[in-house]
Amino acid sequence: MSMDLNQMYTPVQVQRASPQLVAANHILALSSAELQSLINKEMAENPALEMEENPVCPTCGRALQGATCPNCMPLTSSSQQISDRDDFVDEATIWQSQPGAGSSDEEEFDPTTHVPAQMSLAEHLTLSLQAQLPSEDAQMIEYLVGNLDDDGLLRCTVDEVVGLFGVSVERVERAIVHLQAMEPIGVGARDVRECLLIQLKYIEAQGLYQPYAYEIISRYLTQLSEHKYGQIAAQLGITGDQVHQVSDFIKRNLTPYPARGYLG
Repeated sequence: MSMDLNQMYTPVQVQRASPQLVAANHILALSSAELQSLINKEMAENPALEMEENPVCPTCGRALQGATCPNCMPLTSSSQQISDRDDFVDEATIWQSQPGAGSSDEEEFDPTTHVPAQMSLAEHLTLSLQAQLPSEDAQMIEYLVGNLDDDGLLRCTVDEVVGLFGVSVERVERAIVHLQAMEPIGVGARDVRECLLIQLKYIEAQGLYQPYAYEIISRYLTQLSEHKYGQIAAQLGITGDQVHQVSDFIKRNLTPYPARGYLG
């Protein structure tokens, strides 16, 4: 019986390792000491080579980010962090000043995820008022705070709130009084005059008093803004210098913009 040679000898494709692959496998098989010796030899034979040293974590061997290992940091016990407050502060400082370092193997560590979001003034006012007043006033409080302008003045009327929420005038006024008692002093005032009077009452309680300030703000604020000092002095029976003193006192200690730059 004849035999087909094609059935006896089937060609087999053999993949040969490249010189680069052989060298790579040889390097991977070296111990740390042998690898360091090989690197030193190559550096000595080739002056064009430069050694770039990247500090690594002694625990896991990964590259450090500054003085901290992002891989081992979550393993630090919470009791050690609490017992050493100085280390905790230093760690926060490190992350604030550390440039981001990418990683091809793991998701990039983002230190901003560990920084708590800062509460805005509007959120602070809302939560504080809701803690002081009955729970049924919660939505009304949100509406009042939401109607503060950028300077902190209230831009809705009591009647508007009464009609919108079906509550009594007394409940709305009570909420506004609580709002006006919060810092920054003067927030929640319905106009500049009320804002200045709230602040004046506060600093007088702190021991800072200016004669005729209350009378001039409550009765002659428009004339004061127009520098009609003689007219105010004549109506109050005081001197022009005393009116000037009140004007200077207001400029130094009071502001019609109590929340400017804070609400958001």
